Amino acid sequence: MGQAALQPTNPSHTGTLMTLLCRLIVILLFSSMAWAQVPVAPPPPEGYQAPVRDVEVNDPWQGYNRGMHRFNRSVDKNFAKPIAKGYKKITPKPIRTGISNVFVNLFQPLSAVHFLLQGRPGAAGAALGRFALNATLGLGGLFDPATDAGIPLRREDLGQTFAVWGWDNSRYFELPFLGPSTLRDTFGFAGDFQVSPFGYLHKPERYYVFGLYLIDLRAGALAGEKLVRGGDGDDYVLIRDAYLQNRDFQIHDRTARDELPDYLQDDDSLDEDE
Repeated sequence: MGQAALQPTNPSHTGTLMTLLCRLIVILLFSSMAWAQVPVAPPPPEGYQAPVRDVEVNDPWQGYNRGMHRFNRSVDKNFAKPIAKGYKKITPKPIRTGISNVFVNLFQPLSAVHFLLQGRPGAAGAALGRFALNATLGLGGLFDPATDAGIPLRREDLGQTFAVWGWDNSRYFELPFLGPSTLRDTFGFAGDFQVSPFGYLHKPERYYVFGLYLIDLRAGALAGEKLVRGGDGDDYVLIRDAYLQNRDFQIHDRTARDELPDYLQDDDSLDEDE
């Protein structure tokens, strides 16, 4: 009996436990999406003027949404945010920028597919050109020579494609761990996730890379969080309205900086190491 107790752990059991642990960490990190989904729109072409457009708030499930928002905030506060702050503190900014560039570039082929589905072959070609240039001259996407070459970053997803096809005004829906969304964007996220670059990785490397992606997203949202939560307003309403306004800008290509609220604008002065 004593000898049996000293036998080494079955490697397959250890691998299973590591896989389950990685999955748990990734699930908890998903709460970072609540802030990462209020991204900053890229600057518009010079002289571009966006039309004034009111964003309709369709929130019939507010009771559920508020409860889920409180849950997501709790998970983010106790898990995702501390990890993101630690990552930002110990990782030099050039390295963080390179990691962010790689992830952004990896999604350009998927954006190209959505441009084609929306009937915009020119934009699809630009997205593929941007991907190819950054993947080669940019050393796998670490650097961004495409922007210097005048190829702007434009990101599309299945939710935006659904909107172009006619599903424009969708009800707001706060997802567990994922944060703000709409019913339309929930289906869009599920579809895009199936064909995302992470699906080409084997386990458990897939969880490691996806976890780093979520940490990178949350770290990038720390500065914007200061603006959104800087006042005394209803936190739920602020996040909801910021998300809906940002999605409206994305769907209708309204990226004029003068039209964007302060909490959606890019301000490098806020991106300070803590």
